[in-house]
Amino acid sequence: MKKAKKVLSVVLVAMMAFALTAATAFAAAPEKGTITVTNTKKGQTYTLYKLFDAQITFKDDGTQRAIAYTLPEGKSLEGNTWFEVDAQEFVVAKEGVEEDWAKDADAIAWAKEFGTKVGDGQTASADDEEVKFENLDFGYYFVDSTLGAFISVTSDNADGEVVDKNELPTITKVITAVSAGTVDSEGKNAIAEMGATVSYKITVGAQPGAENYVVTDTIPAGLTVTEADVTVDGADPKVEGQTLTITFKKETLDAITKATDLVITYNAVVNDKAVIGEEGNANSAVLTWGHDNDKNKSEAQVATVYTAQISIKKVEKEATTEPSTVESTSSDTEANGTPLAGAGFVIKMGDKFYKFADGVVSWVDSEDDATEKFSGEDGAVEAFVGLADGTYTLVEKTVPAGFSKMAEQTVTIASDDYTDANLKQSATVENMAGVSLPETGALGTTIFYIIGVLSILGAGVFMVTNKRIAKEEF
Repeated sequence: MKKAKKVLSVVLVAMMAFALTAATAFAAAPEKGTITVTNTKKGQTYTLYKLFDAQITFKDDGTQRAIAYTLPEGKSLEGNTWFEVDAQEFVVAKEGVEEDWAKDADAIAWAKEFGTKVGDGQTASADDEEVKFENLDFGYYFVDSTLGAFISVTSDNADGEVVDKNELPTITKVITAVSAGTVDSEGKNAIAEMGATVSYKITVGAQPGAENYVVTDTIPAGLTVTEADVTVDGADPKVEGQTLTITFKKETLDAITKATDLVITYNAVVNDKAVIGEEGNANSAVLTWGHDNDKNKSEAQVATVYTAQISIKKVEKEATTEPSTVESTSSDTEANGTPLAGAGFVIKMGDKFYKFADGVVSWVDSEDDATEKFSGEDGAVEAFVGLADGTYTLVEKTVPAGFSKMAEQTVTIASDDYTDANLKQSATVENMAGVSLPETGALGTTIFYIIGVLSILGAGVFMVTNKRIAKEEF
């Protein structure tokens, strides 16, 4: 019995509760009490619940001499994990109950359901603003904070002070690397190939009294993540559809006695569902904590992966008698000529050629192994998709019959530009037909006729001259 009463006298520290002193016949004895919450956090709401009534004996100077707790009318502790009623019908703590039992989420849920809410909750409009609950009857009270972590009680008189020793947790998220592409200096944006691996790092700034920390990361359809891709200590990662959830274990959080970084790393693969262009593929991580996750939620931490493409349009220019000169224009230049079908293109970077298969971009040594795309009746060539930043060379591999091969040209996708103008590059290629030979009957063939006649006449003169010389010698 003595142990149980001792636990109840100090459980105020763990329980976020306070026992107020009762009035006696002496004028110094208080009749009502006040609970003041200090060291509050801006935006957090503090709510008071009365759990038990109090019977208090006071000393002559009005300070508390003895206290016992009783059940309010109509309340029952049947099935309760932490308290019971003894033979004298006083409320006592059960054997083995620890002082910090109220850190348990189940205990907090029970206290809120069992207790009687006193007035409305009060929200701190600024850090360190005092929140006061006044004109209270004596009893055993539970102070609930939307911060969701442990609050200690430092006083046991009628004007009690509850000190919120908790700090808000934090969360940050960055892209640390891309296997094929580039990450910006802040780690918030990256350009990557389809098939590339993107590495992420999430850091949770945990605080003492941490409770029910859960990180929820929403993954876009263009990225693939599995539980095997996630590395974290003291938590259980789970992937359901496009949602990655990391729930930190209670024993991990209970062991935190000072500000501690909890680190999550994971890899995602850019797949062929990735959105191309400035819309990008953004995933956002949110931290929730405490026993009221609707209120205890961080701002979303967003990181975005972009991927690019190059489009080509092939047009025909009027044939001339001069050798064709290949001209290429950017997408914002009006092309002269009609669409030309049947031209086949490949692209390369350095001496490697682009290949796209099963949603993955790879680079091969031979042009013969590269992915070739052909112009249709409208001259358009299906885009080369899933590209990272870099300088690409356009090569016409298959040339329509009667046309000259285009000269190689380059297109550059910048690493620090996430607009459609950069990520959706296009080029219009103008090709001329080959050199036309002169038609029959034109000047060219007449020249051949003249040369032919002259040759015959020359041969005749030569034969006659030779015969005359031969007769004279004979």
